[in-house]
Amino acid sequence: MKARAPRGAGRVANRVGAHGLLAISALPLTLALLPWQLFALADKVGCVVEHVLYSHLRYKFPEQQIYPHNSFQEEQEYLSRHLGNAQARVLGPPDGRCWYVLHASGPPRVPDALGAPDGEAAQPQGPGDDLFEIAMEGLSEEVCARFFKAAHPEVSGKKLALRMTSVTGIGDLLPGVKVDDWAFEPCGYSMNGLRERYYYTIHVTPESGFSYASFETNDPQYREPKWVERIASTFKPSALTLTLTTRRVGCELGAFVLGGYERSGLDTAELGTELAVCSMNFARNVEADVKEMKVGGAIKERRASKTGAPWWGS
Repeated sequence: MKARAPRGAGRVANRVGAHGLLAISALPLTLALLPWQLFALADKVGCVVEHVLYSHLRYKFPEQQIYPHNSFQEEQEYLSRHLGNAQARVLGPPDGRCWYVLHASGPPRVPDALGAPDGEAAQPQGPGDDLFEIAMEGLSEEVCARFFKAAHPEVSGKKLALRMTSVTGIGDLLPGVKVDDWAFEPCGYSMNGLRERYYYTIHVTPESGFSYASFETNDPQYREPKWVERIASTFKPSALTLTLTTRRVGCELGAFVLGGYERSGLDTAELGTELAVCSMNFARNVEADVKEMKVGGAIKERRASKTGAPWWGS
């Protein structure tokens, strides 16, 4: 969940929540929370929620999610009740590995005498405003085993989290990042990190049959091919979905080749004049050796579609 709160709401220290990252270094605030958490927090501290972006990979077990996350329609209706009409997009095949996106804005604030809310003009986009995410499914058994407590019987608690960060290669993915990591028993892992104005978050569910790992950051270097390769090599998924959310018009996620994987689609969508989202799916070749994964050169970028249709249909 990403939401922007008004200036003057106060400075918030870095804090890890049960389901999201609250990593704030400057105002206006940017929160990473689930919808119900966001609105509950806004009510508690007296904030006004102006913009909300909520996106995720399709749920494998939607019936097991808490309200309002049992379906994409339920999520859209919930957001619309709080902020008005919520724009919805589905990128990728609706019956497969698709990416759901919701965006809503509340009524505009009344400008002051200078013509801008709070007496300030709109802030231009700068480094760290784009959101890059990698959702990975079907992690290798070797990778999954490292996220089980049984693989590290001599440590527990914080020492277990530090051990997982080290032996899985996650620490090597985040040089210079201040990491707050958590390990769960009997299995599972979560971390949030900060480096200057950038945040990083990784969550891992290693159970056989529905293993999953996610990586999210606003650091633009991680959407470079060499970093995507390192992340894929660390988790060795059978399938992965890359998404980029930006306030610029059109998709700026260059389409590249990931060795050992086949790209099954590249979709883009615009949400009004404020946001554009690009999503790219990869599935590993059956005969591919994960250890030999390579990332190739960039392929020409595709033109964005306002309808959210695949690029080959625009």
